[in-house]
Amino acid sequence: MQQVTERDNRRAGAVMTLLIGLVLVAGVASTVYATKRWWLPPLVSAAAAPIDRLFNIIMVSIGIVFVLTQGLLAWFVWKAARSPRALYWHESKRLESTWTVATAVILTVFIVMGYQIWLTLHTPTAAAAEKSTVVEVWGQQFFWTARYPGPDGQFGKTDPQFVDFQKNPFGIDPNDPAGKDDIVIDGSKGPIVMPADYHVTVKLSSRDVIHSFFVPNLRVKMDAVPGQVTEVYVQPTEPGRYEIACAELCGVGHFAMRGEIEVLPETDWQAWLQQHAGQHGGTAQ
Repeated sequence: MQQVTERDNRRAGAVMTLLIGLVLVAGVASTVYATKRWWLPPLVSAAAAPIDRLFNIIMVSIGIVFVLTQGLLAWFVWKAARSPRALYWHESKRLESTWTVATAVILTVFIVMGYQIWLTLHTPTAAAAEKSTVVEVWGQQFFWTARYPGPDGQFGKTDPQFVDFQKNPFGIDPNDPAGKDDIVIDGSKGPIVMPADYHVTVKLSSRDVIHSFFVPNLRVKMDAVPGQVTEVYVQPTEPGRYEIACAELCGVGHFAMRGEIEVLPETDWQAWLQQHAGQHGGTAQ
């Protein structure tokens, strides 16, 4: 049987240390490279800025833990290869308690921070804001439809008996004066419009199956559930067009369920409201 010499141990230790070092460098380098090419899309919602902050804090924390653990592993391998005797500890209650408590504390802090952000995004602060508006968004195989209260700021009543998928998809009651200036947009033919620097309440629902309203630039992703209205709050900041994707497998045409949000400056938003007031047919611009 061939004996392993001290020189063999040192050589094996050096090789393993080098491999661990390469993994460490590759992990850091690939993460830095990814941040330049495949990272999050530009954020255009003031309300969602804390999401990015928490995401970055978590990523930095994970990166520090990764570097420390891999660095320690490489150091232990290097030292063990140069030790004439193997060392063994059955257990270390103090060490195990320390890393368990430290991990629990760090995770608890992240949970609390995340919960605060969740409350901010899901509580109706938009109603108290000086600049605020509401838009109803319905998912349907395989497009989005939106309704606005029009220049008067009030939604009209709806009734299923008035539903006409071509002329009145929301079933707006023609006898209700508040509904005469409501605006309905077919998201398959044009963008769903929102004003910049407004607090926008989005009331989500679905006509058929579960969809998911996902706008990466606004950091919004919320399910649209049949028979249920779910509210989310956004505050777009940059005029432009941003993709809506359905993030829930909703049928054979799921791949085609795309749309756009168009964020308009205030003057253009007011002009848009006046121009489209009373448009109930779901035909966009």
